[in-house]
Amino acid sequence: MHQHKKITILSEAEIVDIYAYPHLTDNERQDYFYLNKTELQALEKLKKPGAKLYFILQLGYFKSSNMLHDICFEKSTADIHYILKSNYFNNVSQVHLALPELVCFLQAV
Repeated sequence: MHQHKKITILSEAEIVDIYAYPHLTDNERQDYFYLNKTELQALEKLKKPGAKLYFILQLGYFKSSNMLHDICFEKSTADIHYILKSNYFNNVSQVHLALPELVCFLQAV
């Protein structure tokens, strides 16, 4: 009888390091949520504040980990506050971001 052995390429810790939800420091937020000219042009095409917030979060998380993540409001609170205080949301308060499309994508997680 042949026993089948699993090939282990990555340890549990390595898998967690690679696929864990991003937890950014203040310095990392400054770097990853900075939008260059091309990214700003893409942001300006989005009309709804919820879509803009999602775009910046997803792009910043991609920059930090080179992968897309399911956005989780509870895990992203500090990042969302940082983004809302940025120049990308000049005249938009957090209250105005409680739009149905934003609530839906936050509750779907």
